[in-house]
Amino acid sequence: MAGLALGCLNAWHWVANEDKAMQEDEADDANDLQPLLPASAAGLALGAIFFGGLWWTVRKVASSPWPALWVLVSLAVRMSMALAAFTSSRKAIGAGCWRVSRALPLPASP
Repeated sequence: MAGLALGCLNAWHWVANEDKAMQEDEADDANDLQPLLPASAAGLALGAIFFGGLWWTVRKVASSPWPALWVLVSLAVRMSMALAAFTSSRKAIGAGCWRVSRALPLPASP
């Protein structure tokens, strides 16, 4: 019985400490949302450019004598733009916010 009581007391202490830590983290979360706004705007702009370029490519492919060339060049340009934007946003936008840094698909810079 003493072991059960000690285990319950230990669990209660652990839960109380975790609850306190979670409440402190929630208080800091309001400050972490501010860097997400420019990151979201940049993501929307990048998506619009990426898929706008895809739409333009599909329209050009329909009337081009070299459709494969249009598709490959467009893919290379759009992917290069996206990777450059992810890399620069990781350094610029994500530097102060761990949530933005974790959301970006590239490895962390040393």
